[in-house]
Amino acid sequence: MASPAWTPPPEDWIEINCDARVGGDSMCIATLARDHTGDVLWTAVSMLSFRDPLIGKAAACHLAIDSARLRSHNYVLVESDSEIVIKALKGLHSIWNIDNYVSLCN
Repeated sequence: MASPAWTPPPEDWIEINCDARVGGDSMCIATLARDHTGDVLWTAVSMLSFRDPLIGKAAACHLAIDSARLRSHNYVLVESDSEIVIKALKGLHSIWNIDNYVSLCN
């Protein structure tokens, strides 16, 4: 099965992919930012001392947005494989255990 092709963001925008990986009693969250040409602008990685995958995915989105803010990017697309987290970021869904991370993203 072929992977879907990457679609670049519009010019002057960046796209940040984020994800979480649970292992043992902790997890790793990671982000990768690219510009419209596909060049990697930065990556960010952090370890967290809990193991709830949904919270990890929300924390990864927060890491993505916070990293973009620190670099003064105004036009940002965040991509995650968690539909629940993306809907929460858009204000379409509210889940109490990720609300803190969602509020930090706004």
